[in-house]
Amino acid sequence: MAYRIVPRHQIGLPHRVTNTNGRPRPELHNEPIITVHYTGVSSRGYTHADVAAEVRRIQQVFSGTKPFEYNYVIGQTNDDAIYEFAGTYQAAHSAGENHMAFGVLFLNAVDEPFNCVQQAKFQWLRDVLIWVGELAPNPQQLPHNEMHGARTACPGVFGRRAMNTLRLPYSGS
Repeated sequence: MAYRIVPRHQIGLPHRVTNTNGRPRPELHNEPIITVHYTGVSSRGYTHADVAAEVRRIQQVFSGTKPFEYNYVIGQTNDDAIYEFAGTYQAAHSAGENHMAFGVLFLNAVDEPFNCVQQAKFQWLRDVLIWVGELAPNPQQLPHNEMHGARTACPGVFGRRAMNTLRLPYSGS
């Protein structure tokens, strides 16, 4: 199955990716790290519209302190959608390392494993980012808690358990 990235403007987010001072955020290119995060809040029963609404809510909550907190968001829906948050612009997900890392947020509760569709979406997204040169070949793929600037349990036990699968190449199934 092929997946698609739902652009910011289709979610209802601002077209421009800016800092709190209104200045544009720098673009990412050929970065060496992709990191896995989770919300701690379930999106298990969400529809496509609900996932987009959750992304807008996250943007609204953090817009005063660190807008565009993640680069991409993956819900638990069994559809083909991956949601662009900051996309290929610098996000604010791991202190001191945002300039060299893509952050992917999974909308999962603490006690929810990443499902097979979520894992395939991550693999596909990572491989596409490598193919277009936004992510370096053979990037480090880290759970958030292994980032140097992180002092967190994110992405939780199930997120850390999923890392071996997430690191596999996308198989197309």
